[in-house]
Amino acid sequence: MDIHLGATGRQWIAMTAQDLRYAWREVRNQWGLTAAVVLTLAIGIGSPTVVFSLLSTMALRTPPSHDPNSFFRVVREPSRSSGVVTLAEYRALADENRSARRLTAWSSALLTARIGGDRGPASGLLVTCDFFSAFGVDAPVAGRLLTPEDCTSRLPVAVMSERCWRSRFGADPSVVGRSFPYGGVPVVVVGIAATPAIQVRGHFSDADSVADLCLPYTTQHALKNVESLFRGRDLLSEDSTVPWLELAGLLEPRTSRGTAANEFRVILARHARPSPWPASLVVVTDGSRWSAMPLKILRLSMIVLALPVLILITACVNVAALLIPRAAKRVPEMAVRLALGASRAALIRMLLIESTIVCGLAALLSLFLVYSLPRLLVRALNAESWVGAGSLGPDWRAFTFLAVTSVAAAILSGLAPALESLNPRLAQSLRLGRGLETPRGSRAARLFVGIQIATSTLLLVTAAAFVRTATRTAEPGFSTTDLLVAELPDDGSRRAPLGAIADGLSVSSGVEGVAYAKALPLLGESAVQVHSGTRPEWISSPAVSVSPDYFRVLGIPILMGRALNRQDAGRTGAQEPVVVSRQFARRFFGKDNVLGERIAAEDRSGPVSMTIVGVAQDRSTGQETTKAIADGSMVYEPMDPSSEFGFLLIKASDRGAATADVVRARLRDLTGSAAPVATFESRLAERYAGIRRLKSLSLASGAASMMLALIGLVAVITSEANRRRREFAIRLALGATPSAVRRRIVLSGLRLVPIGLSCGVLASWSGLRVLQSQRLLMLAPFAVDPSPYIAPVVLFLAATGVTLAAIAYRVGRRDSFAALREE
Repeated sequence: MDIHLGATGRQWIAMTAQDLRYAWREVRNQWGLTAAVVLTLAIGIGSPTVVFSLLSTMALRTPPSHDPNSFFRVVREPSRSSGVVTLAEYRALADENRSARRLTAWSSALLTARIGGDRGPASGLLVTCDFFSAFGVDAPVAGRLLTPEDCTSRLPVAVMSERCWRSRFGADPSVVGRSFPYGGVPVVVVGIAATPAIQVRGHFSDADSVADLCLPYTTQHALKNVESLFRGRDLLSEDSTVPWLELAGLLEPRTSRGTAANEFRVILARHARPSPWPASLVVVTDGSRWSAMPLKILRLSMIVLALPVLILITACVNVAALLIPRAAKRVPEMAVRLALGASRAALIRMLLIESTIVCGLAALLSLFLVYSLPRLLVRALNAESWVGAGSLGPDWRAFTFLAVTSVAAAILSGLAPALESLNPRLAQSLRLGRGLETPRGSRAARLFVGIQIATSTLLLVTAAAFVRTATRTAEPGFSTTDLLVAELPDDGSRRAPLGAIADGLSVSSGVEGVAYAKALPLLGESAVQVHSGTRPEWISSPAVSVSPDYFRVLGIPILMGRALNRQDAGRTGAQEPVVVSRQFARRFFGKDNVLGERIAAEDRSGPVSMTIVGVAQDRSTGQETTKAIADGSMVYEPMDPSSEFGFLLIKASDRGAATADVVRARLRDLTGSAAPVATFESRLAERYAGIRRLKSLSLASGAASMMLALIGLVAVITSEANRRRREFAIRLALGATPSAVRRRIVLSGLRLVPIGLSCGVLASWSGLRVLQSQRLLMLAPFAVDPSPYIAPVVLFLAATGVTLAAIAYRVGRRDSFAALREE
């Protein structure tokens, strides 16, 4: 088919081609300035693209499959602490559904046991025998995959992961067919396979993992005593109400995930049984984290992406500040073009094409960053299990984001200089034959530098807030050394009361003390509405129910009064005793000694009157509450020792793994099932891992933005010094000292700083207020800690002072008579 272009279309193409040739010539003629602009924009364009690529890989990547369009995963909303369905429910779905051509299942908890004698613990996953084909593994590396006969026979066989085979056994081919003791059960390895990395549970916060051994789910009875969340339970019984299986599969052609979800709900409702688990809705997703991402995490992702976007804005403003002096020099050229009949629109197009070429070169350079930086960032942030080391290359989403970012950068960085070039006084420009140093251009350059300073201050203050928050894990206000924690969740099982379990554990070898609480410190404490006689308004304060030994085990001293005792748990009404922190006393009563004072707290059943019997030392408080300010205020309520659910805090006599093993074994005897035992430091590190990663990202963003701001400041002050060189030469010739000239230059530069710093501090204060009010991040209370603001401001002022002094020193050394002769 022939395409005929009209005269207007051909003319437009010819003019665009001419503009491209002219723009390329201008770029080559000023290669020094072009190189600086390209490098600056490459950093600005590459930074958000790298972060977007990582977020896209983490959130939008689906599990491996030959047919990702038909792959699905079943989750529950709200999510459960265990699996999605029981064994009976899985079998009903497999037999009755018409939406899925393949439905596979696996256990929602990994097994953990030693394999092959002295080798370390290996993870095991109980799976249905079509597990590998659902995740795109059709052929083994050696031996064979699981078959339906393996599930029917219930024999303990396993497929070993290729990673485990190579790392533990040196890729020994004789491993296939051998029997290894696994948790005391002989397991025959029938094959080696490239086991896929998946989220064992469908929770957004779970990292990907590769099971060392995949075993038929029907071997659960033989392996029920192997260490796992479901240890000691027979889950293969048709009467079992424990949802321990996760589900995934492949849809039938032309079947949507919504259709499958509706069918699954009908089938599950048909086979519903009385269960202690709370009701939840079955949802079918594509298996990506994005599909199960909570709104809070989505907002947090936008904040993470906003940090490098601010670098892009800083880079664009920096380039605009660099190009404005050049634009002023091109005023005579623009005046001649206008005098010869060129339109302003045509000239704007020509100048924007120049900016587009420069941004295109920067985009090509940023591709290097997009391909190389993600792997370095993932290693530095220790996030391999979240992102996946084998899938870090940019996809079409990253390339689209790069293209959009490049166009935006071209417009943002090129529009202001283009408008500056097209604002000449025509007659004067033609008569003088040189660019006019217009006040408007100087004001625009100063405005851009002010924006850069504000953006850099915002990023630096944010980084300082993250640094301040991260230090809370090192100084929480209580002892974390040799502290073990065990969670006894409300999982529908019956067990001994927490008080009896704590008494039984306290006599174990290597245990110095045991306490229990409704929540771990810093990791999930709730809030209550409190008011006192001195402050009748209701105010949120962190609160937690604890046992009498809580303060002794954590090493929190009682400053006044007494700690809680066992008799306090049975006293209610106006006599209910509580212990408060010193910060709570000062915040609500304005004094330290508040013994005997009464407060009212809003409970689920209504207002509860409490009497303060003790004041404890302040400690850091978590940020999981809804409205409470994490300033150290805390209310400690007595916890009923007959409660069956909560957390145990065990003070061990040493850091050895032997004590943890003793605690696990003793808990198994006391509760009848396995309970996960970990060090408090590991739980704290896991929870604050995101804060530390954001700290690293914000520090890098702040440093890059400050560097760009200083470059822009150097460009503007140098340009202004060159514009005023005649003035400075006359002053020097008339007797002014070089120090006076330098002082003028430094003061003119410092006038740009206060407004930018003020705007940046105000913007960062507002942003941190939003983050704290929405509980998006566990940030330290900046309202009582000015250090996140003072340190960045002092750092920026010091760097600015040194930079301006260097510029002023160079200008002050100029020969005044030589400068006048040049004029």
